[in-house]
Amino acid sequence: IGMLWQKWVEAVEKQQKQDKASEALLNFRWLIEELRVSLFAQELKTPFPVSIKRLEKIWQDLQH
Repeated sequence: IGMLWQKWVEAVEKQQKQDKASEALLNFRWLIEELRVSLFAQELKTPFPVSIKRLEKIWQDLQH
């Protein structure tokens, strides 16, 4: 999770410097939070399946 979080922080900072944080990038943060729930508070459940692999795929799609 730490690596995904760091990539997200760097991308947001870069976009904010250009004054254009994308909605998709901002929404990615909530996917990271859902992943944390799925890993550390499983009893809460997530509204949709999340995994590190899924988030890495979404991240790659956001970068293109």
